Amino acid sequence: MSFNEVAFQTRLDALTTSQESIETLSMWMQHHRKHAPQAVAVWLSQLKSGTVGKRMKYIYLANDVLLQTHKQHHEYTQAFKHVLQEACTQLYQHDGKKSQKQLGRILSIWRERSLYPEDIIDAIEAAMKASKAKAKLAITPQELAQKVDRAALVRDLGQLERSLKATRQLNDSVKSLPTDLSNPDRAAAIDDYYTLQERKSLVSDASAAADKLKTGIELQMKKHDRIYEVLQRLMKQEQYHALECQDRLESVKERLAQLAKVRQDLKAHVANLPDDEVVDTSEQALPSAHDLFGDDGSLDLGSFEADDSTSVSVTSSKPSSRRGSFAIGAKRPKLHDS
Repeated sequence: MSFNEVAFQTRLDALTTSQESIETLSMWMQHHRKHAPQAVAVWLSQLKSGTVGKRMKYIYLANDVLLQTHKQHHEYTQAFKHVLQEACTQLYQHDGKKSQKQLGRILSIWRERSLYPEDIIDAIEAAMKASKAKAKLAITPQELAQKVDRAALVRDLGQLERSLKATRQLNDSVKSLPTDLSNPDRAAAIDDYYTLQERKSLVSDASAAADKLKTGIELQMKKHDRIYEVLQRLMKQEQYHALECQDRLESVKERLAQLAKVRQDLKAHVANLPDDEVVDTSEQALPSAHDLFGDDGSLDLGSFEADDSTSVSVTSSKPSSRRGSFAIGAKRPKLHDS
């Protein structure tokens, strides 16, 4: 039976957390290990679209496939390596504390069985913790998309500082007023008209100063609330981006570790290559056509030297039945009839 993505999706939909269900589908996947990349892609898609809180069955399935195949066949080990971080992060962030504990136990098993190098397991765990921190931020997509005008925020902070200074001055002026101005018995005891008018003016000034102080404090509270809201949004955004940077850092570390391993393997491979013997031919240059043939086109062997052991087979340029071998340096035979 050939691999079929739709059939595999149907099998994944029917999957349960029972041992029999996990092992049955695991054997089916092992049988189709040549299609591991396609099978893992379908597996990840089903996990991401599955019901929250009921997706650990997919991790159990991957765990069984990896444990059964990693020693003899590496198709699924390689295919799952690229998606496990995303899958585990999805579950860790959204599927509750029970799933978090189960994921931690499975990762410890993978670490003990050496299914993957330590750095890959560490990267998965770091990504899961980062996803949990993102969940605690409780930042909505709207808050994330709403950019903070940092220049306006700086201006608002400057205005708030100036208004605080003005409010302190008003508060000091109110404090400097006579304490008995608000005592009605004191005003009732005054029987002099001019003294009463003077006291009335003082009370009016004190009332105006207090009202101005009250208005200033209310404006400050509004500014505080507005600035606090902007700072809260900015802080959440910065924390979210910091976690994203952490995720990218872990991903880069994983890539660097992979590249370092590839580099080490290549270095070892180059070291094991056989050494090619270099032949020095500088003193054994081949004779040119002019050296071999005279001006009349006849073969001239006197223009170059060779070892006594060198044998040359010579055939006359004219039709002749005579052929022979002779050693260079011996007496040359007559090549042409006179």
